[in-house]
Amino acid sequence: MKPALNQLLADCKAGKSKAQRMLFEMYERKFFAMILRYVRTTAEAEDVVIQAFTKIFTRIDQYREGSFEGWMKTIVIHEALSLHRKNEKQTWANSNQPNEFLESQDLSVFDSLSMEDLTSLIKELPEGSRMVFNLFAIEGYGHKEIAEMLDITEGTSKSQFARAKALLKNKLTPTES
Repeated sequence: MKPALNQLLADCKAGKSKAQRMLFEMYERKFFAMILRYVRTTAEAEDVVIQAFTKIFTRIDQYREGSFEGWMKTIVIHEALSLHRKNEKQTWANSNQPNEFLESQDLSVFDSLSMEDLTSLIKELPEGSRMVFNLFAIEGYGHKEIAEMLDITEGTSKSQFARAKALLKNKLTPTES
């Protein structure tokens, strides 16, 4: 970690509000953009940012080593998922049926999109598919981890991801008339 960041963390651990404000300003926009992929409104995203940073500052003594940004990102994602669980009574699709999209992990159709365009398309997905797509394709979690985070089966995670991919591909593929 860079010496300046080490000092900033030490000041945050000491409860110095100026350091906390600096850390917040360094990461707030990045985390806000990430949260927008999980929630429906900017107001919800703002709430999650505040809740996440509150948790970051109250738990900063628990950070030991590794990527500090990664440690914060985990907290931010968990806060976004927590809001989702509080606000939405999600009925997950039954995943016992085979799905041809599970075979293909080809996401090349998305390579030419800007992050803004992709985020816009993702926001249109059904809630369960959106959550799984974000966690798997964007954040890099495995289906087993996603299943634990969302309290679903691993098969449901896989089928929700396949459903999200199929819906996104349909939006991107021109229809023949």
